[in-house]
Amino acid sequence: MDIAAFLKSIESTGFASWIRDSLYAFPLIESFHVVGLTLVFGTIAVLDLRLLGLASIHRPFTKVAEVLKWT
Repeated sequence: MDIAAFLKSIESTGFASWIRDSLYAFPLIESFHVVGLTLVFGTIAVLDLRLLGLASIHRPFTKVAEVLKWT
């Protein structure tokens, strides 16, 4: 199966039709996606800034590393 046929089969599913036809489905899914990306990259940025010594230098690394549970 080539990629075009695969994508066409996904496009014809009921779930894809629901997202396409609903007024709120796509914005809701996209909002969760953006919040998820923000959590992942935000927690990584906090940890990286601590390792570089640019932020939270008064806190121990083990305490700052607790944000990884959100990642």
